[in-house]
Amino acid sequence: MTKLEWQGVSLQKQGATLVDGVSIKVAAGELVGLIGPNGAGKTTLLRLAVGLERALVGCVTLDGTPIERLSLAERARRVAFLPQQSEAAWPISVRDAVRLGRLPHGGRDDGAVERALAAVGMADLAGRPLTRLSGGERALVLLARALAVEAGLLLLDEPTASLDPAHQLQVMEVLRRRADAGDAVVVVMHDLALAARCCDRVAVLHGGRLVAEGQGSAILDDPLLRSVFRITVDRGQLQGRPVFLPTRWVA
Repeated sequence: MTKLEWQGVSLQKQGATLVDGVSIKVAAGELVGLIGPNGAGKTTLLRLAVGLERALVGCVTLDGTPIERLSLAERARRVAFLPQQSEAAWPISVRDAVRLGRLPHGGRDDGAVERALAAVGMADLAGRPLTRLSGGERALVLLARALAVEAGLLLLDEPTASLDPAHQLQVMEVLRRRADAGDAVVVVMHDLALAARCCDRVAVLHGGRLVAEGQGSAILDDPLLRSVFRITVDRGQLQGRPVFLPTRWVA
């Protein structure tokens, strides 16, 4: 069942094209990675999906309903959005920070909070102030806050940015479990190898357009990596999975 769909969306601002005729479907139970160079339109697609931007052409639908027909409160209950460069340095406890994810539902639900804390492995630190956490731990708290919404659709903008490899893998494993449990998950990423390994599909954006879509191991071929990302790679196999290592920038 299609949970989220961008239907031929286009958006321009101040004469610049941010997205141009992009169509992508995301099904319940699917983890989709949005990848592409800086300025490709990835963040704009997420902002369109939560109603922070409105397409000039096309529309975005949630469970078949155009997003602009949903009230702000309804969107907040049905879509959990974690923007990039989110801060979590408030002088409150981990548990209280995660509890903020329940605000769209208008009530306290300690069960949802505890499930979110357990999902990211932060239950033992629930009483600790955010100011006493590492950067990676604070990133997990923000993820837990999004999980606590229990929205069914998760949109995350570079949740693994600036994290060490262990926390990157932990975040992607959490998202994988949410998709396996039936949520639709869309994540903006720059780590191509991690996206190819963890996501069911990747959508490659370049210059505001969708230039490729499918399984990462299949579509991230040498011509695409050279033309879109301007890199060459070395390829191999590890435990039966294709892997690649960027080796050179192509002018």
